[in-house]
Amino acid sequence: MQHKYFRVRERFVQAQELEQCQMKSLSPW
Repeated sequence: MQHKYFRVRERFVQAQELEQCQMKSLSPW
């Protein structure tokens, strides 16, 4: 159960990082 939660959290973190990258590419600063 804990392992499953960790995997979901990992996926969430990856999605957050991807979102941040998109925001960075959108904004010049």
